[in-house]
Amino acid sequence: MPQLDIGTYASQLFWLFTCFGLLYIFMSHVSIPLIGTVIEKRHLHIEKTLNRGMELEVKAENLRVKFEQVLAESRDQAHKMLVSSVHDIGVTIAHQKKESSEAIMARIQNAQNEISKQKDASLTELKHAAGMITSDILQKLINIELDVAQIETAINQTLQSKGA
Repeated sequence: MPQLDIGTYASQLFWLFTCFGLLYIFMSHVSIPLIGTVIEKRHLHIEKTLNRGMELEVKAENLRVKFEQVLAESRDQAHKMLVSSVHDIGVTIAHQKKESSEAIMARIQNAQNEISKQKDASLTELKHAAGMITSDILQKLINIELDVAQIETAINQTLQSKGA
């Protein structure tokens, strides 16, 4: 085997050191700096991304706080509007209730007046009928002819004395 031949050790060691030396020079001056540059760029990119993420997080938190403030203000306004509406509705209902009560009382008063008029008319007709009947009875029973007006006057006096 040629690798184990002692006479070729020197050339093998020469080429070993030469190849590794060139490889070392190439790696130290070209590849490792390129890799270092890529790693540095990647590190900067990650750092920028993290900073941007933190900025967005702060903005999101500020927006959330503003949203909660607007939401609270909206709830307050809605509550005030609701209270105002309930109050206005209560006032309107009270006003309508008062108007309805007044209208009902006016109708009741009109109905009582009409009933009173009809009662008075009925009593007048009843007194007149009683006077005519009494006049007919007196004429047929005892042959006395009295004027209906006289009989109605007597009936009125009788009713007034009894408090009717």
